Amino acid sequence: MPDFTILGDAVVHDILINLAKEEILTLQKQLAESLREFSVGDERKYQVESSVSARPNGDRTLFRPFTSPTSVGVKIMVSAVDTGQNNDTSQAKDGAPQTFKKRPVQGVVVVLDNEGNPVGVIDGKEITGYRTSLSALLGYVRRSRTTNIVVFGAGKCAIWHIRLALALRGSEIKRITVVNRSKDRAVSMIDQVLEENQKLWKSDTTIEYLDQEGGKYEQALERLIQEADVIFCNITSEKPLFPASYLTKKAKADRGPYISAVGSWQSDLIEVDPSLLRYIVDSPEGYNPLSEKGGAVIVDDRKKAMEETGEGIQSRLKTEDWVEWGEIFNLENQLQTEGSSEQHQRLKSWLEDGLVVYKSIGVSITDLVTSNFLLSIARKHDLGVVVPGF
Repeated sequence: MPDFTILGDAVVHDILINLAKEEILTLQKQLAESLREFSVGDERKYQVESSVSARPNGDRTLFRPFTSPTSVGVKIMVSAVDTGQNNDTSQAKDGAPQTFKKRPVQGVVVVLDNEGNPVGVIDGKEITGYRTSLSALLGYVRRSRTTNIVVFGAGKCAIWHIRLALALRGSEIKRITVVNRSKDRAVSMIDQVLEENQKLWKSDTTIEYLDQEGGKYEQALERLIQEADVIFCNITSEKPLFPASYLTKKAKADRGPYISAVGSWQSDLIEVDPSLLRYIVDSPEGYNPLSEKGGAVIVDDRKKAMEETGEGIQSRLKTEDWVEWGEIFNLENQLQTEGSSEQHQRLKSWLEDGLVVYKSIGVSITDLVTSNFLLSIARKHDLGVVVPGF
């Protein structure tokens, strides 16, 4: 029987935040390869559908199983939609309103080997935010410019987006601006990252908060969006975080920021204006690496993006308008083996400088890849609690 490793929240956090740049890039390459196997290999058909249970008190429990040739497992996470209020109200059985408080996302990841032997259990809070953020940065590492970054949100994903951006390209970043409904929460996150930056990444970047109080917020936000090289969206919002016009009236589809959106993972949630997605797809300047016409929006799972996200449903994009990261990675490999070509240069130019939107849903196999990576680091350095022959 294999040893069983238990990784609590503090251990997981310490492992992840202290990973060297080379280790981060190694894990990101493993995530990319798992997405390639999902999109063009056989792995899609072996992944079991996730499910969400919503209870009357506002709790949503995500059950996400995953498999690979060597491992199986499941992630169980409990969350509640953040409406920006301290409390929310639902109806009790007797019709009277009942109040409940929002709680942070919590849960676990359980990993077994392919014979069903338990090999590890990992606290899910940090690993979920980290895996989601590192996947969102698949396009970030390819960009030619990362000088100005806008981050929507102040939760686990938002802080890991900032940490990873600093760890991977901190010397290039001049300004990071955080946009969030709660000023106190955003300022607290900024203070934490600034303290971490002094010890770990030593970037000279300025990190500031865009105050939403006062009458000039929208003007300031529009200016930030137009100046941004990268925009990270991390809010479980029920409406777009900014209108498409902030970009479309000045930008061109072949020139603009890289935008990732990870917060809208259900049909009633949306971060990116559907009009922006339509603009990208319909513009004659757009680019679709799998087609000779129009532009494309990047996703990790095309079917789920179209059927389960607010962006996919409201934009009404066609199947061919979505391109999966795994398909892009596969095409890159093919073009690289063929040597320099016009198609390769066009793809490279689009990923480096084009107006690129990545709508992330979350592919279950990436949770397994990240979990196994964490367990391997823990075993190498004798971290966590080990139960021999569990």
